[in-house]
Amino acid sequence: MLVPSPRPDISPIFASANRGVILTMGDYYGTLAAARSLGRIGLSVVLAESRTWTTTRFSRHVSQSLKCPAMDRHTEFISWLLDLDGAYTGYLLYPSCDDTAWLYAKYANELSKKYTLFSPSVDIIYSLLNKKKLADLARSVHLETPEYFAPLSDDEVWSFASSMQGEWIVKPVTQIGLEIAYKGQVLPSGRNFYDSYKAYQKKLKYHKNIVKFDPNVTWPIIQRYYPQASDAIVSVAGYVSADGVFSSLSSRKILQFPNLFGVGLCFEGLEVNQNLCAGIVRICNMVKYFGVVEAEFVVGDDHRKPFLIDMNPRFYGQMGFEVQRGLPLPDMVYAAATGDQLACRRLLGNVGKNAIGTPTRFGNMNRLMLVLALGSLGGKFSFSNLRNWLGFVTSAGSDYADFTYDASDKWPWVVDMVQVLANCLRHPRDTFRKYCLQT
Repeated sequence: MLVPSPRPDISPIFASANRGVILTMGDYYGTLAAARSLGRIGLSVVLAESRTWTTTRFSRHVSQSLKCPAMDRHTEFISWLLDLDGAYTGYLLYPSCDDTAWLYAKYANELSKKYTLFSPSVDIIYSLLNKKKLADLARSVHLETPEYFAPLSDDEVWSFASSMQGEWIVKPVTQIGLEIAYKGQVLPSGRNFYDSYKAYQKKLKYHKNIVKFDPNVTWPIIQRYYPQASDAIVSVAGYVSADGVFSSLSSRKILQFPNLFGVGLCFEGLEVNQNLCAGIVRICNMVKYFGVVEAEFVVGDDHRKPFLIDMNPRFYGQMGFEVQRGLPLPDMVYAAATGDQLACRRLLGNVGKNAIGTPTRFGNMNRLMLVLALGSLGGKFSFSNLRNWLGFVTSAGSDYADFTYDASDKWPWVVDMVQVLANCLRHPRDTFRKYCLQT
């Protein structure tokens, strides 16, 4: 199996007085991409994690791993950071998930006394991570969004159910503080809609901190469903400076699993749509957001009109694709956060120059192989379909880059593969139903 060599190491470009970074969520692929990118330029990368076996923990670019409270224990996690040894004073905190994006902003006054932060206010972060608020923002700057309804009472749900037409999905209005990360669910139209909505709402359990911040968070949002969304998600991602300059790249999610509301397994590079970029910048300028941002668009029924469905103001899953195409987002954040203007200028001037052969395809080899192997046993893939997806990650040349594989940093790929197999062995029935039957 041929995969390209990693982006070559470059000399440290930051001032010697700068310290390092503390990352969280070691099994998130965005965290791994950030650790590799920042480690390669000579920074100290510390992983704060509640578990021992995580993908990022075994990267050679992680200089130290610290045991911390689990992320769903908001108060304990923040207290742990504030009580951490003074040796980490000045280290950058930057989020890899919605919870840390919100927590770092919410407790910025306390955290900024010890750490370097690069986060807008909590209201700004929440406006981008709350789907209703984001949709309202998008429409105010003339960016299309799917039709949606955000009920705040049982009567409103019942009224919508009695008049709805077509297919709709229900999804959490935000993932912040959600004890179990539920994806969207297609609900039946007609008389059963109300009961299905209430059953879905009952499953959502939020941390008390976020409920206190926004009592309406417990009401899921209802959104128009587009069946073609599973292979028509376009991502525009990059770095937005404080003065509104957007350095970006684009990709399309061409395979996700589960098929309806799953995690992306395969991506292909796209030419950046300048109209979408302009809309993202208008949103960021309106709320005064700066930093890494990834926006997702679903193509509408006419296969031409893109609708904004999500924005991630943080490190995100497929960020490694942008890094390996020459857009070093973690490095740009660190330079801006530490006020290193010389590094900022160098990074902006070098965008695209450190790409590894400019890969046009990006995938999760370990997860894809599992889906293909077990899905084939269940008759979910034809021979030609199976051959095409295998070719996506096995063809020769430097056209493909991987979520976890790195020729000079192989252990994260090994650990990720072991985790995939161990999870299958621990939950054989769920594995059979999810991957073989795909139900």
